[in-house]
Amino acid sequence: MLLDLSSRQQSRALEHAVRSGASIEVEPRTWSPGELLQGRLAGRDSATLRIDLTAPPPHPLTSLVGAFCDARMTLGTDLVQFATCVIDVIEDGAAPRLLLATPESSQLANRRRFLRHPAQEGTLVSIRPAEDGATHVGELVNIGPDGLACRAPREEVDAALLIGDSCRLVFELGADGAPFDLAAVICNKAADPADRSHLIVGFEFDAVGATAESALHRLRAVLYDAAPDAPEHDA
Repeated sequence: MLLDLSSRQQSRALEHAVRSGASIEVEPRTWSPGELLQGRLAGRDSATLRIDLTAPPPHPLTSLVGAFCDARMTLGTDLVQFATCVIDVIEDGAAPRLLLATPESSQLANRRRFLRHPAQEGTLVSIRPAEDGATHVGELVNIGPDGLACRAPREEVDAALLIGDSCRLVFELGADGAPFDLAAVICNKAADPADRSHLIVGFEFDAVGATAESALHRLRAVLYDAAPDAPEHDA
């Protein structure tokens, strides 16, 4: 659930973030899904946020000036998210710095819903579209309690996996090796910047019914090393 912050609440949250050097993820909308800039909020004024990057960017930064992006900022156990745009890029210091426009509005969320974990290399996902009898195989890129992204050959899946389509995802995760079988909806699709012959396909889990809820509770337990908070149900 998202909570819209008032102007005063947003200002206080940003001030606290500056004092604590809060970590922030910036996802440019001109890049492929899952390609992020990681940094810390170093300062702000009424018009701009100053972000010092803490990890090498996946692409040159100069092309980002004027680009819209989505940002997620961690404050303790909460996550503040907002849309903004890149005003300028400064690369003459020890660390590259982004100047972002101060957002007009922002939302407070439980950060666990949006946190994505990088996948172990070689983890495979079977993708079974509801309207297609074929099974396609992708390599897991990242996963969270709300969904996952995987890499698959463009020639095989571009026409078969359409945004908005329903499908089932089957994959193994965790030490017990028990497979997950989850309903999902295709929510985005973009070229893999490292290999244009592949696509990065994003899925959102469809948590409808007791069996799906049980599977998602088990997934959260694997991702966060915590016990499920709901009883198990028979499949």
